[in-house]
Amino acid sequence: MQKIVDAAITDDDNQKADEARQNLNQQQQRVNDFENQIHLQETVMSELKAKLISYHRQFKTASERAESLTQQQKQAELQAEFYQLFAESENPDDSHAFKQAEIRLKETEAKAELWKERNQKTREKVEKSEKDLNMDEALAALKDEILGNNKND
Repeated sequence: MQKIVDAAITDDDNQKADEARQNLNQQQQRVNDFENQIHLQETVMSELKAKLISYHRQFKTASERAESLTQQQKQAELQAEFYQLFAESENPDDSHAFKQAEIRLKETEAKAELWKERNQKTREKVEKSEKDLNMDEALAALKDEILGNNKND
């Protein structure tokens, strides 16, 4: 484009030179606009990536906390049941109360084991999702999609 401007100036064709300069300026403005859009989109993508990572960490922390609270709740319930059973026994030395407590303990331990396995499976799914989810690739694909749409304008 600059060659056209130079040629028009050399040929002393001011109108053609002005048109060429105007076209050159418009093209440069488009280039600048596209560069600004790309920079803005890169900034947005970086922010989205940071927010996704933050959300994932919060989710993982909440999941771990929920698991811990569930375990504490079950332990407290078990202790309450034992002391209630022991208190309801007519004779504190009665082995029947201990047998009942042992039965309930085994039932509760079985429930706890089921929950533990369930939580482990959930944790494994989350960890697998983390490995399978490559945020850089997903964001790059999104960026290409956005930029691809702008290139058609």
